Amino acid sequence: MARRWNVFDRSMRFSHMPIPSSSVHIRPVDVTVLHVHACPSVTVLLERLHIAADLAGVAVTTTLRVVASEQEAIELGFSGSPTVLVDGSDPFESGGVSYGCRLYEFGGRLDGAPSMSQLTAALLVASSSHHRPDRTDC
Repeated sequence: MARRWNVFDRSMRFSHMPIPSSSVHIRPVDVTVLHVHACPSVTVLLERLHIAADLAGVAVTTTLRVVASEQEAIELGFSGSPTVLVDGSDPFESGGVSYGCRLYEFGGRLDGAPSMSQLTAALLVASSSHHRPDRTDC
C-alpha cells in the first residue's frame, strides 16, 4: 500500500498526496533564492521550503544569492525579491523584471513568499522530471 502525506495551505485545509517511492533514485533538486539585501520574506520562504522538501520527500540543495543592483536584476531576469529558481527555472513566473519586493498569489491572497502547497508542488514536479525511466526500468 502506498504511503501518503499531507499538504496544507495557509487555511490549514489538508489534501492527501502519495509519497514518492523510495525505490526511485532521485538526485537533489537545486533551489536558488534570489533576493535583495535584508528582504523580510526570505526567512519565511526558507522555512516553508524546508517543510515543503520534507513533505515532498525531496532532497534540496539551496543557494542564496543577493541581487545587488537594478542592472544585475535586469541581467538575471530577476522578478522581485525573493525569486525562487528550481533547477534554474522560476516555477512561479511573474512575467517581468523588478528590483523591488515580489508578491505571490495563492487562493486569492497575496504573500511575500510562495505558499507551502506551491513550493511542495514545484519540488515534486522538479524531482519527478529527474527520473526518466528507460526501457530497462519496465
